[in-house]
Amino acid sequence: MTEDSDGALLVGWKGRIYKFVDGKTKLFPLPATLHEFDAQSLFKDRDGNLWIGTKDLGLIHVHQDRADVYTSPDGLSGDWTFSFFEDHEGSVWVTTIAGLDRFRDLAVATLSSKQGLSHSVVGSVLAAKDGSVWLGTIGGLNHWLNGEVSHFGKGDGKINGYAPHSLFQDSRGRIWVSTFHQFGYLENQAFVPINGFSGGNVHGIGEDSAGNLWIANKELGLFRLSQRREIQRFLWDDLKSRDYAEALVVDSRQGGLWLGFAKGGVAYFADGKIRRIYTTTDGLGEGSATYESTRTEHSGRPREAALVV
Repeated sequence: MTEDSDGALLVGWKGRIYKFVDGKTKLFPLPATLHEFDAQSLFKDRDGNLWIGTKDLGLIHVHQDRADVYTSPDGLSGDWTFSFFEDHEGSVWVTTIAGLDRFRDLAVATLSSKQGLSHSVVGSVLAAKDGSVWLGTIGGLNHWLNGEVSHFGKGDGKINGYAPHSLFQDSRGRIWVSTFHQFGYLENQAFVPINGFSGGNVHGIGEDSAGNLWIANKELGLFRLSQRREIQRFLWDDLKSRDYAEALVVDSRQGGLWLGFAKGGVAYFADGKIRRIYTTTDGLGEGSATYESTRTEHSGRPREAALVV
């Protein structure tokens, strides 16, 4: 049982929801498309929406004269739902026979080839400073802006015949793109390659306080690209690293770089050398290290970043 917004009692009974008003019972209005169900629990959230937990139909959310039904094929942990809880953020938590689910009032946009992407497999995503999103798919480079998807260039989004796999925006607002053949940036709807940089499998890109770009390339090593387009290369073997870096974070406070390696371990790199390596013997967890940016400045640079093991 639960209360309606007018204080009347709502009860799940005989496959429907009934409302008790002035000693009389009447059927609570639900969309005609909704089939009968065995109600196990009822809950009214802070916005006045009705949540119905059922024994066999999953979860029913009644709002704005419509009813949304969530079942296990939709991602619900189980079709037999029990109790509800609303936290201080307005999230509604639901217990089922197989787990715990959280519902938040956030719109989820699905982008795939059906929405116009060059390919549904997306390898890299970049949130640009103008609010748009760049997506590197195995079919080409795509741009999402104001709900519309466009392909870079005039074709499918491929850059000189190659698909992008790493994206980065520098402090000047330029979008950098790497492919297995080239490395460069976008300018006036054109791709500007950097001469002397053959591309390859790039796993991380960062920018230091001097405006230099650092690029972690799986096969070729660590690169420093200055604003004058001077290229300096550091081989992984010369750095005496265990393997190649799968993640790269620029240390904005003390300078240098933090490198996370594919086979495990984190290293601090400065002045052309690895100064310190942290492994499981130092208490570091096992597994490869990846990159996560948690906050962003107006300049587009991460204020807080982490190497996650």
